Amino acid sequence: MKPGWLGRSPDRALLGIRWYLSEITGTADYERYCRRYAEAHPGEPVPTRRAYERHRSDHREENPQSRCC
Repeated sequence: MKPGWLGRSPDRALLGIRWYLSEITGTADYERYCRRYAEAHPGEPVPTRRAYERHRSDHREENPQSRCC
């Protein structure tokens, strides 16, 4: 029988918690954006998190999608 997530090493559990929190807070999205931006625009500075969030917000307002709720 395999041990559950509590039976794993504490480091692995902390990594899982860190991953979960970064996905919820949007940090993971920004990090992915930074990687893609750096590849597409070499030598240019990567926009700040604030600029990234502003761009996302503007894009959502300009391109609304239908939602059920």
